[in-house]
Amino acid sequence: MSQKFVVASDSSFSLARAVAVGFEAELLVLETGKFADTEWYVQFENVARLKGASVFVVGQFEHVSGLPISDQFMQVLFLAHQSKLHGADRVVVLFPYLPYARQCRDVKSKFVGLLGTVGVLCNSVGIDSIVACEVHETSCCAILQVPLRNVGCETVWQEVLGRELGPRVEGVCFVSPDEGGVERVKRLAQRARAQWAFVKKRRVAHDQSVAIELQGADVKNKTVVFVDDIIDTGITAVQASEKVLEHGAKRVFGCFVHPVLTPGAIARLETSVFERVWVCDTIRLDEVDLGKKITVVSINNLVVEYVRTVVRF
Repeated sequence: MSQKFVVASDSSFSLARAVAVGFEAELLVLETGKFADTEWYVQFENVARLKGASVFVVGQFEHVSGLPISDQFMQVLFLAHQSKLHGADRVVVLFPYLPYARQCRDVKSKFVGLLGTVGVLCNSVGIDSIVACEVHETSCCAILQVPLRNVGCETVWQEVLGRELGPRVEGVCFVSPDEGGVERVKRLAQRARAQWAFVKKRRVAHDQSVAIELQGADVKNKTVVFVDDIIDTGITAVQASEKVLEHGAKRVFGCFVHPVLTPGAIARLETSVFERVWVCDTIRLDEVDLGKKITVVSINNLVVEYVRTVVRF
């Protein structure tokens, strides 16, 4: 680590504080806002602290009920670029939830999608590297023009399920709600020495799919834990949970890293067969009523330890 390390953020929320404390670094809160015409502004104080420093910009988005994701992404780009303009030697951005990660291919799943554009923008403003949690798929790393380090969340789910179901997680089957997440559940099942399966689905519209069949291990009389990177509308997860019940599962839980939770999702999960759903705070859920079934798990320790051991400043 370089002699001078600064954590920069638009507010002093818990993840930014945790990173600063973990590295005994200064947390520099940069004021951002909008003019009447909706243009962003960034106001710096004590900019001399950025000169020659390695700056770790924490870009933790708020729930969609606040600013749109694209607005919040631009806000982080402005912070990163202004840090470079004020003399930062290196800028690393933490995107707990990498924006546009699901668009690594275009809408026809053939060519590079808008995630490629995200990479161009990050590179152009001087971002040296990106740290993200549980990226949608490995191709994300190849598409971005900026080095990307992916923080897997398997240890988070192991701790959560160990407390809830016991350390041996006997009689558990890890299930992906779609084919795209098979490698994710395989990794977790291997760590837990458990079985795995996935629900095959058919996409019927741009934002809608239908569960067709369950493939993989037999879930009869087992506790099923669904694992996925994103919970968005909740439709796929709920349909998949009903499918495993049809196959004899006795209990159903969910572990979803990124709580996008678009309108209707929380109510959908609340009335579903899920006993409990865990989500990480990769997206801040301040003042959001999550109902009785959804529990938020902190990624602070995971991220701090990852940056400490893997990312070199």
